[in-house]
Amino acid sequence: MKLTAAIMLTATCMTGAMANAATVDINTSGTWSNVAPQDVFGLQITDDGSRVAWGDPVLKGSENSGQQSAYRFDGVDAKDVSNEFSLGVFTHENFAIWLDTETFYESAEGAADGDAPTITGATLTVDIKGDIHGHAFSFSSVFNFLHDETDNTCTNVPGSAADCANDIVTLVSWFAAPQTVRVGDLVYTFEVDGFYLGEQGDTALTKFSTIEEQDNAAYLRGSYSVAPIPLPATLPLLLGAIGGMVAFGRRKVRAA
Repeated sequence: MKLTAAIMLTATCMTGAMANAATVDINTSGTWSNVAPQDVFGLQITDDGSRVAWGDPVLKGSENSGQQSAYRFDGVDAKDVSNEFSLGVFTHENFAIWLDTETFYESAEGAADGDAPTITGATLTVDIKGDIHGHAFSFSSVFNFLHDETDNTCTNVPGSAADCANDIVTLVSWFAAPQTVRVGDLVYTFEVDGFYLGEQGDTALTKFSTIEEQDNAAYLRGSYSVAPIPLPATLPLLLGAIGGMVAFGRRKVRAA
C-alpha cells in the first residue's frame, strides 16, 4: 500500500501542477540611445532617457509657438497580468520642424545647437522586470528605428496620396531572447511579441506612418506561457519498476 500511495502522489504532482499557476506582475521602462546623426539640432534626451526630442519648431498660431518632434516610451507597472499583456507605449510626437538649416529659429530652451535638422534613427532599450509569487526576474529588449522626416509639401500636389506628408518610422530590427522562470513545478516562458497599432491585433508593425501635428502611438506587447517541468527521461522507467514491485507483492500475498 505504501508503494501504491507513492505512485498516486507522483501522478497528482504531475497533473496538478498547472492548477497552481501564480499571479504575474510586470514593470517596464525604456531608454533612448544611439541617436543618429550625433549633431542633430535641438537634441534633448529627458525623463530619465525615456524621451528624445529634436529639431527647431515651426512657429505658428496666434501665440507664435511650436513644438519639437520627439520619440517617447511610457512603460507599465501592471499587477496580475494575463497571458497576453502590454509592455508599454511608443509615441511619436510628430510636429513641424525646420528642415532647412539656414532658416532655423531659436531652439527650445536648454537644447544644444547642431547642424543636422532631424534624426535619421535611434535605439530603444526596454527593461522588463517582473515577479511571480516572490520569484523576481528581469531581461531587456532592444529595438532599432529609422526615421524619415517628410517636408510636408506634397499635400499641395494634385493627386498625391492622402498620407504623403506623414513621417515614416521603420522598425529595422529588434531582439529579445525568451526568458524562462521556474516557480515550483512550473516553467514560465516570457516573450516580446513586437509593436502593434492597438492593444489588440494580429499584425506586428514594421513601418509606422505617423500623422503631422499629433501624438501617434504604437503598443509594445508581450506574452507568457506556463508548462510543467519536463519529466526526467528515467522517470517512466522508475514508475514502471515501482509498478512491477507492487504487482509482485500482490502475487506473494495471494500465494500465502
